[in-house]
Order: sequence, then C-alpha cells, then structure tokens
Amino acid sequence: AVRFTATFDFQIEPSTLQAIQNSAQGITQVSAERIGMEMRRMLVDRNRARAVELLRQTELLKPLLPEVAGVDDLAWQQTLQVLAQIKPSDLSLPLAVLLHPTRDRLTAQNVGRRMRWTNKEITRAEWLLEKIPDVQTSQTLPWPRLQRVLIHEGAGDLIAMAEAYTGELNPNLVSCRKHLAMPPEVLNPTPLVNGADLIAHGLTPGPKFAPLLEQVRDAQLEGTITTRQEALDLVDRLQG
Repeated sequence: AVRFTATFDFQIEPSTLQAIQNSAQGITQVSAERIGMEMRRMLVDRNRARAVELLRQTELLKPLLPEVAGVDDLAWQQTLQVLAQIKPSDLSLPLAVLLHPTRDRLTAQNVGRRMRWTNKEITRAEWLLEKIPDVQTSQTLPWPRLQRVLIHEGAGDLIAMAEAYTGELNPNLVSCRKHLAMPPEVLNPTPLVNGADLIAHGLTPGPKFAPLLEQVRDAQLEGTITTRQEALDLVDRLQG
C-alpha cells in the first residue's frame, strides 16, 4: 500500500490507513526478503521521500526501521528533503541518507543485513556515512586522507549527498570538485612502490607491510618523495 501510494501518487483510503496502523506491528511476520524487496523499490524510486513519510504515518516505520523511528522532527524533515533531492543509481545512497540522523555507520550494517540486501550495498552505505564528514570539512583535511576519499568509486554519491545537506556552493564541496577535476595522474598517481618492491628490497612479508606502504604513499601524495629510490630510502628510514 505504501509503495503503490508513493509511486503512483495515490491516497490511502482512511479505513485502509486505519487498518494498516492497527496491524503495523505484525509486519515483521512477513519474510525479511519480501520486506527488503519492498523497501528497496521505495528507496530507489523518485518518490522515495513520500514513501518514507508514509511509512511513518502508517506506523510501519517503527517495526521496520526502529533505528530512525525516534529521530526529532527537525532531523526527520531534513531527511525527507534530502531524500527528495538526491538522484541515486542504486540503494546505497538513499539508505545512507535515511540513516544519516543516527550518525552511526554500523547502523547500515544492521539494517542491511536485516533487509537481506547485498554486502556491496551495505558496505557502500557504511562508507558514505563514515566519509561524509571528510568532504564536509575537506579544506582542513590532510591531502593524503582526502585523496583516498576522492578516488573511491563512491565519491560521486558522497559529493551528491553532501551537496544535498549543505548546498553545492559550500566551499568544502567546491574544493572537492576542483580536486576531482584534476588529471588522473595528478589526483591518483601510480604508487612509487608496492609489496613486491618491498620483498625485492629484502623485507619479509607481514603485517607491517600495509602501514609501511601507507606511510610511503602519504609521503608521495604530499610531494616529499617523487621517485622509487626515494621511496625505498624512506622505507629504510622507517624500518630503522
């Protein structure tokens, strides 16, 4: 009823609305897969904001999404506005927006698993919730940290989500778009060394490889090293 009403711009007949409200708590008797399918269709539809608001009016929101059912009216209205504004290509972006008032990336994992959504969708929503503060404060972040966010395949959705909250003229987002317009070899230069290079340099593979490579990568992105030999020299210094 909620999905059809939102998708086709219907109105729920009053007695039907009352019946839904009266039996709302029983919705969890429906299979998780069916609930997840209906929720997916609502969230990727252009009328997703109305669908979510109808979930609240029909009292289905609390049993289905208790994580957001108790948010205050101001946060709820902002969520609806942002849901109406975004143009997602998949489920992850509207899911991240819906759960944004919780400020907890792990909420996406709990909801996604309950709805039987894919690991890829859940992971992307978690990433969006975790990284949106980075783009909203991009001008104060160290470049290596911001660079790793901007080269992620979800960067476009992240910028779109942030713009929906703060406006596209926000200086931090303007800065992000300028970085994204840089040539690929500048935005994401090929790493100077990799794990194979470290092994060839005489290091034994182990847990230290990842943080060591990350430190070398940071130095490359900051411009303090520019050649493979300088990278290996840095490795030696870090090892010593």
